[in-house]
Amino acid sequence: MPLDKSEKQLIKFIRDLGWGEVNVRVEEGKPVLICEAIRTFKLEEQPVEIQQPRKKGRMTFFNG
Repeated sequence: MPLDKSEKQLIKFIRDLGWGEVNVRVEEGKPVLICEAIRTFKLEEQPVEIQQPRKKGRMTFFNG
């Protein structure tokens, strides 16, 4: 059974998300709406360089 357009869009969305959580509304066995998507980053996988804050109380993080 071939994928329809909404199923292909859902797969592309999930692949582009990379890592996280997705809530999908399904009607008649087909995805119709992405209700919520949360992108998550595992800190131990990405080295992070912390720069000194420019203003008091602010820090800037860069993925290396």
